[in-house]
Amino acid sequence: MNTEPTDSTHKTEGEELQTVITPPQSKPQIYPDMNDRFKGAVIWLGLAFVVMVFLVQHFSGYS
Repeated sequence: MNTEPTDSTHKTEGEELQTVITPPQSKPQIYPDMNDRFKGAVIWLGLAFVVMVFLVQHFSGYS
């Protein structure tokens, strides 16, 4: 039995350095203005939804 690594599994130091993956940046750091715009849009849509539900219940006679 041969215990030495074969050519397909053996990596040199240069190959190991090339395969190092840098950790990805989080989305808020990459798109900070987009994140704020998205939060604002969600808040406005939520308020509009609440107002529409209130108006529909009020004018439909739902109690």
